[in-house]
Amino acid sequence: LDKQLEAKNYLNKLDDMGEDYFEFFMLRGANYYSLGDLGNAILFYDKASKKASTEEQKESVSRIMSNLK
Repeated sequence: LDKQLEAKNYLNKLDDMGEDYFEFFMLRGANYYSLGDLGNAILFYDKASKKASTEEQKESVSRIMSNLK
């Protein structure tokens, strides 16, 4: 439970930073996934897919999304 609270606090800090790039969204998605919050994980992986600039990034998000659904 302490780890979940720590992770939530970390997510809030990232959110406060207002970052808007691929790696940020991937990290947020991974953090929500590790907390068992699939709805928010998918939301952030979807945002990451929109920010993906290379073919490798697009493929990695696509693989993750197909595994979640």
